[in-house]
Amino acid sequence: FQEFDRAFHEMQQVSEAYKKDSNLSKAESDGIAKFLLEMNERWKNVSVELRCIQSLLEEVITYWKKFVELTQQFEAWLDHALAMVSLSEEDKMDYFQDLGEWKERHSEMNETGNFLAATCRPEVAQEIREKLITVNTKWDELFQYVQQYLHRGQIIRTKNDYQSGQDRLELWLENSQVILSSTNVCTVEAVKNYGDQLKKLNTEIEDMEQLFKNISKAFQTLVQDLSPDEIERMMWSLKQEKEELVRYR
Repeated sequence: FQEFDRAFHEMQQVSEAYKKDSNLSKAESDGIAKFLLEMNERWKNVSVELRCIQSLLEEVITYWKKFVELTQQFEAWLDHALAMVSLSEEDKMDYFQDLGEWKERHSEMNETGNFLAATCRPEVAQEIREKLITVNTKWDELFQYVQQYLHRGQIIRTKNDYQSGQDRLELWLENSQVILSSTNVCTVEAVKNYGDQLKKLNTEIEDMEQLFKNISKAFQTLVQDLSPDEIERMMWSLKQEKEELVRYR
């Protein structure tokens, strides 16, 4: 597109220079002006079409890269996952705890492939559809044996997210308590350092409040799969953390 645009502007410059030739008659000058006007209108239309085509081509290239990457990753995982079906229940639970993520990739792969099939030549589109059929057949074969781990895997990941968030928040609250309880600020340098620490805490509070919201959301997701004792313990912990955050705010 850039080359066509540059050529058009060069033609305009040459024509304008030619029009300035004092030896030209009025008819010739008017003819050049009319020609430039017509070319300008035609180029506007063509340039719009070229930009659309360029945008579509760039999108198709992006989808191709994505499709190749997804199919390669997914096929490699499928081959390995099919071999894991014969493991013990505990090992399968551990291995397939990220099944939800692969299910999302499976959907993404199909969406990408279907887009390409709709934009490519018929013979290429047929190859894409055949590839999808092959991969989807393997996926269906695997999923019938492991679909029960989908929910369990999500629970495990949510619990891990909850716990890692709790650990991070508790550590921040402990450090904050140490700073706020500090009494060794007897020198100018100590006062300055203490002020810097307080400023740092102040800039971190919003992040910690968002972290608390994420932890609370994870807890709400887990409630139906928790025992009464776990619910009580986690609710008490969240209540304490909320109170401390409000106090620090």
